[in-house]
Amino acid sequence: MSRTSSYQVRSAVIVVVVGLLGTLALAATLLDPSPTEYSAPHTLVDLAEFDGSKQINNPFYAPASPPAGMAPGTLLKHEPIAGAPDGIRAERFTYVSQTADGTPNVVSGMYAVRLGPPAGPNGRPLVAFAHGTTGIAPGCGVSQAPFVPMSTGFGTWTQEMSGLVGAGFAVVATDYANMGVPGTPDYLVMNGEGHDVLDSIRAAYQLDRAGLDTSKTAIMGHSQGGHSALSASYIAPSYAPDIALKGTVAISPAIFPPAPLLIKFIQSGPDSEAPSFLGFISDAVNSWAANYPDQVQLSDVFTPKGVQAAKVGLTGCSDEINKAFVGPKKDFVAATIPPSLLAVAQQNFPIYAKYAHPLLIQQGLKDTTVVPGVNLAAARTFCKQGSTVNLQTFPDDVHSSVLYTGQPEAIDWLNDRFNGKPAKDDCGGM
Repeated sequence: MSRTSSYQVRSAVIVVVVGLLGTLALAATLLDPSPTEYSAPHTLVDLAEFDGSKQINNPFYAPASPPAGMAPGTLLKHEPIAGAPDGIRAERFTYVSQTADGTPNVVSGMYAVRLGPPAGPNGRPLVAFAHGTTGIAPGCGVSQAPFVPMSTGFGTWTQEMSGLVGAGFAVVATDYANMGVPGTPDYLVMNGEGHDVLDSIRAAYQLDRAGLDTSKTAIMGHSQGGHSALSASYIAPSYAPDIALKGTVAISPAIFPPAPLLIKFIQSGPDSEAPSFLGFISDAVNSWAANYPDQVQLSDVFTPKGVQAAKVGLTGCSDEINKAFVGPKKDFVAATIPPSLLAVAQQNFPIYAKYAHPLLIQQGLKDTTVVPGVNLAAARTFCKQGSTVNLQTFPDDVHSSVLYTGQPEAIDWLNDRFNGKPAKDDCGGM
């Protein structure tokens, strides 16, 4: 890493730390969010049909290598998805993309759009949706069975994609690498996730050439997908200058706490929260070990019992992974965690440079899955770097209920971007 880039990394991390410590002041002095006076019922996100316990495999996702010489984003094959609601065209597809280090790979995803003519003369705007954590293994993507309750894609379709399609957008959603066609997982790997999202957009342009207005494209994501959406927007100017990106919506993005706090989050906390939290951590460590084998191993973070639990994530999805971590956290987590893990986490934060496109960040303040203060601090960092940021906070929403509460405002924000209206900037006074 060069001296300049090292300075940028240190500076950005310092801004996040300072921002985290000053979260209360941030709400009053940095941004001027307009919190809603209502929230979605929290019980909506705990319904059994959203638990993702059905892992569905399909011969469509057989192992495949990209044909030589094909550009990233090349559409390879596609087929209809059974069970789509009346009036909806839904297809799964595979396409050429790249791993974090630039190695060509094959990734899968889904495309959905309302039947009938679009409202605009040039086709529909396209929203690339990046889904939240469902696992990292083959069979854990969203395109396998999005219309089947309890599948890994049902929540993504019902809670997120269906509303966007209903609003008149076409929607493309990557499964992410290895979650359909086997490959190298890229959970919380900035360049890998970013490639997945941007190349899914290129593939969608080919899948529906006549139906899309390629001058109107945006990215949206929740949780892991919020990190993916930010990552894609962050690298878009260099990786995909051909995409006319108008803005990015990040909902409860999975940005890790600053490095010293990351260790405390892994090692402390109530045992009752260990299954889901350690499930997320094991997805990240499995993914980082696959992408950075010289820097990260499962045994760096987990005890022998924890390593065995984490390995469940190589074949099972989130519901199965969480069940493997039931018990006292100390049984699973190593006593010491090496600095190399923190270095890998930091290099996958999309926070070190100005964004070329406007950002909307939505955050529930009762979120216990990601830390609200970290995302408010990240918004401050983006402002410090000159990005255009609209922050919307939802005082009574948890991690996923904000999907319901915030969707009308997110759709309005997207429509404004597609209609050429200037984006609201909450960064005044910085």
